[in-house]
Amino acid sequence: MSQPNRRGDGIMASTWLVTLLVLAPVSTMAEVLAAGEGGFSLRIETPMRASPAQAYDAFLAIERWWDADHSYSGKAENLSLDVSPGGAFLERLDDGGFVVHLAVVYARPGTELRFSGGLGPLRPMGLEGTMTVRFEATDDGSKTVMLYNVSGFAEGGLEALAPIVDRVQAGQMARHAAYADSLL
Repeated sequence: MSQPNRRGDGIMASTWLVTLLVLAPVSTMAEVLAAGEGGFSLRIETPMRASPAQAYDAFLAIERWWDADHSYSGKAENLSLDVSPGGAFLERLDDGGFVVHLAVVYARPGTELRFSGGLGPLRPMGLEGTMTVRFEATDDGSKTVMLYNVSGFAEGGLEALAPIVDRVQAGQMARHAAYADSLL
């Protein structure tokens, strides 16, 4: 019996998710709360029809919704999220290596997750952050509220980096909402 083509399955899933995002756009509200030389603070709010518990469970399936273009391997199926004590948002690399994107430092199932670390280019720059993702009930389902506070030193300051990180994370949260709603 032959093994399924994992790369092909990932491409098919990615194509399906992009189509879903185009057909059912999510109204994500993203804003840079503050930005300066030593850091920035972001707030991203994303509504969805899924309940808070469903949105939380969908978030844990990070390999199903995270944009592979914002990974080291270029393969979303290499991503995983372990929310047990000592857990992390991890990525396997094809050469047997790995990346710890964020450490899980707090988890309340169905309600809230908190991470520590710097995503993407932030970690190699020596920047650290705390990301909190809350799953809140609304009249129409739920919303996620992501707060990401980043600090550290970068020549020229961090102010110009804030809107870039905000835009990338708003896209990720929109993908999460679309995925959560697709499970209904």
